[in-house]
Amino acid sequence: LSVIFLPRQFQVMVVENVDERHLRRAAWVFPAYLLLINLFVLPIALGGLLYFQGRSGVNADMFVLSLPLDAGWHGLALLAFVGGLSAATGMVIVEAIAVATMVCNDLVMPLLLRFEVVARRHHLAGLLLLPHDDGDGLALHAVPHEAVQIEPLPSIDASRRLARVTWTPSSDTCIADGAAGSVLWAQALERVALNVAGQLIGLAQRMLDMSVDYVAQRKQFGKPIGSFQAVKHQLADVAVKIEFARPVLYRAAAALAQGHPLTSTFVSHAKLAAADAAWSASRKGIQVHGAMGYTWEVDLQMFMKRAWVLDAAWGDRGFHKDRLAQCLLADGAPLGPAATFA
Repeated sequence: LSVIFLPRQFQVMVVENVDERHLRRAAWVFPAYLLLINLFVLPIALGGLLYFQGRSGVNADMFVLSLPLDAGWHGLALLAFVGGLSAATGMVIVEAIAVATMVCNDLVMPLLLRFEVVARRHHLAGLLLLPHDDGDGLALHAVPHEAVQIEPLPSIDASRRLARVTWTPSSDTCIADGAAGSVLWAQALERVALNVAGQLIGLAQRMLDMSVDYVAQRKQFGKPIGSFQAVKHQLADVAVKIEFARPVLYRAAAALAQGHPLTSTFVSHAKLAAADAAWSASRKGIQVHGAMGYTWEVDLQMFMKRAWVLDAAWGDRGFHKDRLAQCLLADGAPLGPAATFA
């Protein structure tokens, strides 16, 4: 009953219990813990019963204080009282933290996200960098958040807030125009697309790790489902995609840092490879988890939604495939091992 009704016990036994090995360890650690703490209680209780035998008005719950007080050891009684008060205070603090954690995670944040209270604070960025086609090229404007209108938009990923920005270009906010503005925006695109590719690789690896941990614990027919060949092949395919995408990402990062002429091609390649790995990890992860992979109790759905959103961020697959095609199908395109590994 304490596991159900006491917040701290519920936090430890249910919320923080993520592995069957925890239950096997608790089966002997918890009884041993109860035995150890009662080793100190039994002598005090037995001594109090013998010492105060035949005397009325002595509360058995207060033996730890009554014994030293009756013997004239007031300092020892004060020490026992301070120790008990400290332990009780610690229990209250721990219980309050556990309750606050559960209330914030399960009540406060879902309400804030549902009623879009958080979404209205898109203006937390003090300055927005916005592009504008002025006919002579792409102009970049640094616009204060007070000069724009923010309209919140729905998002698949509840932790990633989206909005539509409405603003009026002016010469006062323009920081670069014409060719200079186009170059700066192109550089921003490469950097952010590369960053998104890195996030996708990380998401794919995390979803794969979660899936491997789950299939090692979930049992069917008396065996972990991870021992079945069909499940092994599914996750092995994901691992291969991640390992193939990671060096592509590293090459794009090196090209961006060194100003390589084919940086845009390498970044698009990295974005496509990383997105493919993340999509595969999410699909195969849901498949091995089953229906529970979609539930709020499993973090897989959170990473899956983030991967879906990032796949279309800063250029969808069509955009990046088009950039790859322009490079690969051009006359004199640098193809082959000599160009790849130069």
